[in-house]
Amino acid sequence: MDETQELGKRAQKLDVLNARFTKSVLDSFSWEEYEKCCGPFADRYKHQLEASYIQILGFLKENLWKEFDKIKEEANLVERLNKLEDIIRQAKEDPSNAPLNTVPQPDQTFRSLRVKLKFEALAKLREEETKLRAENEELMKEIANKSENFEKKKANVDIALREYQEAANVTESIPMEALEQVIDQIL
Repeated sequence: MDETQELGKRAQKLDVLNARFTKSVLDSFSWEEYEKCCGPFADRYKHQLEASYIQILGFLKENLWKEFDKIKEEANLVERLNKLEDIIRQAKEDPSNAPLNTVPQPDQTFRSLRVKLKFEALAKLREEETKLRAENEELMKEIANKSENFEKKKANVDIALREYQEAANVTESIPMEALEQVIDQIL
């Protein structure tokens, strides 16, 4: 953090919040819990454990603040919060420039409501379009299958018709007396 940079009201509140957090972390690290963790060493080395507990608390406090200051510096929080302070102060001094203090006009409100309704209707239409496209694809597949079946049946009918015509031509070319002799021989 730049030492010449003055802490604004919000930056000071940020430090207060970190102080509360650090205090709650340190308070949650109680001697009783630490003593339980040490188990059988707690009675035997009580003075050494008390000294190490105090060192750990000091280390935690110092490092929590260092990490907090590092985050503040990396994110440039103090400068950003100070800029926010300036924007708020300027808005209070000159309300005409403050976009937060503008009251929407009735026509703006109606327009925004209409836009919302139009977006909702558009979403419904898109959903319906998706359903119709899927249904259309199914119908097109069905039509393609039926057309294929029709072409197969048409080809079969054409083949049968040609065979019939060939048989009819053959029977027409054979004289009637020869046909009667063939029929008599078969019977």
